[in-house]
Formats: sequence, structure tokens, C-alpha cells
Amino acid sequence: MLHAALDAYVEAVRLQPGSRAYKQGIGDTIAAVKHYRRDCPLADVDYAWLEGLTGFVKGRPPSRKKSRATGRREPIKPHTVKRLLQHTRQAVRWLHRQWESKRFGGWRAPADWEDLFSVELTQIMSKAERDKAADGPEQLTVDEIVRLYAAACGSVTKLHPILFLMGLFTAQGQSELACTRRDEIDLDAATFAHRRNKTGQKGVYWLPPEVVAMLTAYFKKNARASGDLAFRTREGEPLVTDTSDSVRQAWDDWRNRARVDRPGIGFYGLRRFFGDYATRQGGDALGDAALAHTAKSVRGKHYSNYRDFGRIQEIGRQLHAELAAAGMFEAVRNENAESQ
Repeated sequence: MLHAALDAYVEAVRLQPGSRAYKQGIGDTIAAVKHYRRDCPLADVDYAWLEGLTGFVKGRPPSRKKSRATGRREPIKPHTVKRLLQHTRQAVRWLHRQWESKRFGGWRAPADWEDLFSVELTQIMSKAERDKAADGPEQLTVDEIVRLYAAACGSVTKLHPILFLMGLFTAQGQSELACTRRDEIDLDAATFAHRRNKTGQKGVYWLPPEVVAMLTAYFKKNARASGDLAFRTREGEPLVTDTSDSVRQAWDDWRNRARVDRPGIGFYGLRRFFGDYATRQGGDALGDAALAHTAKSVRGKHYSNYRDFGRIQEIGRQLHAELAAAGMFEAVRNENAESQ
């Protein structure tokens, strides 16, 4: 049956090397396909069936979940359409390669089936969505960052403001912070040197004095060996596992307490903010260096992969000065003094 075959694909992906987020994305896509299409014999999945499925997805059906903003099941977003088609295409390809197995009844994908999974996003967007996409992704504002940081500092867990500042000033998402090693943080030099898991590209970032002081106290209380993970939960577990994401949970708490009601921006918004800030200050090359992106040009790939880490650290200091001028650190100091 179709649903059992799709479940077999999810299990095969789970057993392969890969990030937790990727495997979760595959599982979510297959759950969506099973939600939108009832179970049927695998033999019924022919060209017309696939055409019906892909056409339905491109038509942007209502989401399985209600929107937090409207309380209704809104049409799925264009990039969700692209992700659903991409992951479903991978599932169909995997099943097609199993045709010699009796487990799947010798099923083969029909001729020219892959063409059905192509989509031009601008063609399924509304005018307002096309205009918004042309303006680029949403960014956090300085005011929101100040309020969110105050909320993080108000947490019982002393690690929360550390994670916030590391996410903001070193452009790391929660998955990268979850695998950060103690020996990548140099408190004497106030720098963080890390190779991004996804690209292998190195980044060297300046650490503000506030986070250096907090890290010094944190490591004094929570000793870490050189190659050990720098950060763990209070239970001693990694920040992000296959079943939990403590950073995302913390972000939701900060957002609620700071009354930042923009559910589309998560903890990754801090990385996006730093990357955008660096790009505005020094152009695409500096933005790519700040985000540890892979080189795109022939020069970068085959001749020189030079990254101006000194300039990146200057960008960090400049951002810190602007946030300090906005009262980000003073507000927290005053709040702590009043609480004492």
C-alpha cells in the first residue's frame, strides 16, 4: 500500500547520515502527503495520480495547521510547495529504485514523471507575495532584539543570554551552537572560531565583553574538556537532539515575554540579522564570510577562498556599539541592579 511504502522511505532516510532537521523535514512532507491523499494500492500510483497530486500541491491547499496569526488554515506558502514537491520527488525516486523488491510489488514510476514536480514559484505567488519576495526575508528590528535579549536575561537558566548573544554576534543557528566545542571559544582573545557543519567553511567572530563575562562564569561552573561540547542542557544533554530542541523552546519563551508577535521569525533570525548587517556594511563577499557560505565563483572555488575575518570582527564591534546605544545592555544592567 502507498502509505506503508512512504513510511518505509522515511525509515530509510532516518537510518542514513544527515542532519536532524533534514530528516524531520522528510517526515513532515510524507505526513502531509498522507494527509492530502488517502491510502491506496501502490499499483494505482500512475502518471495521472502523480499529476493530480502535484497539481493539488501547486494549487496551495490549506495547511494542516491553523495560522497563529489568523486562527485559520491558510494556503500553504510558496516555499512550502517547493519543499513538498522536492521531498515527494525524492520519495518517488527511492520507491522506483526498489522495483526489483517484492516488498513493493515491482512498482515503477511512469515515464517522464519527474517533469511533474517542477514549479516556478513566482507563478504560484500572489502579487503581494511577489513584491514581498523581491524585498527579501523579514528581519528583526533593533527594538525587537533589545526586548528579546532582556527576556533571555530574565530566564532562570543563565545559559539563555549566552545563546542569544552567540546566535547574534557569531551568526550561528541552534544546530551549530549544539555542536560548538569548548576549544572553539577563546575567552582571552574574545573570539569564536568555528567551521560550519553544512559547508565546512570557517568563521572567526568577535565576542562582546558581556558574553565573555557570562561564558567565563558558565565554564567555571560547568567545566568542559577541550573537545567537549561547549553547551549542554541542565540535564547534561546536547541542546538539539532528534527529539528535542531546547533553543527553539527558549526562543518561544523569550518571544512571548518580549511580546514579539512575529511567529515567522525564529532563533535563526539572529543569524539572518547578522548576515544582513554584514552585507549592508561590506557587500556580498563580507556577508558570505559572516555566514560561512561556500564560495560561488570560480575564483573562490579554485583559486582563493580568502575570508576577511578581521573585518567580520570589526562588524561585530560596530553592531555592539549600535545596540549599546539603543540601550540593550544598559537596560539589562539596570534590571539586574533593581532585582538585587
